[in-house]
Amino acid sequence: MNESSLLSSGNDGKVLTGKDGLGGTTSVMPPLRDYLCIWGECKNAEDFTKKFLLKDLYATAKNPEEVLVTADILTEFKKHLDNVEPLATELTEAMKANGGDAFKKSEDTLTTFMSECGKDVSSIDSISSWVQLMSCTGMIHGSTLSYSRMIVMPEVTRWRDIKSPTWNDVDLNVMTTALPTMQGMTEDRHVSLEKSRMAESGIPSIFLKEYKMS
Repeated sequence: MNESSLLSSGNDGKVLTGKDGLGGTTSVMPPLRDYLCIWGECKNAEDFTKKFLLKDLYATAKNPEEVLVTADILTEFKKHLDNVEPLATELTEAMKANGGDAFKKSEDTLTTFMSECGKDVSSIDSISSWVQLMSCTGMIHGSTLSYSRMIVMPEVTRWRDIKSPTWNDVDLNVMTTALPTMQGMTEDRHVSLEKSRMAESGIPSIFLKEYKMS
């Protein structure tokens, strides 16, 4: 979260949105808000696909499902999306079993927070919806060759100030700030926990299935 803050919010020095970074301006805010509102209307992975990710396809194709298959559109990605709703279901059931009152309080707090993000920005009203939307969005984010992931490529970074014939200290700051978001290691911390510890922790079985396959 600290890295994200350095990259994308606040003053002119922010790498992605500041004027010394990629150069976000107020002119891009209305369309970005429109996208955010569409995203916030989704309740599950299916909504994410039909109302947000492939909104135009579903709005214009006579048989969108057939088009997806015959044109081989996001075939592999959709296999991952199919895991999202079962994950959210198992996760929320485990949370309820661990503490029903705490779960309800958390869900109420989440709903209140999302409702206060701005007019029409979000109608997310459950932990399940939040988990599903963030899972879908996270998969796209994690597999996209975004600006920050290509920051050390001169052909990309030169567009920060395309008219300048030389590199400068601002360019260096952009590269050195964004680069750590792609790498890093914490000693004794692993992506997958040891199998027995996973079982003891009550982690949903879908994770255990994935663990066996990896």
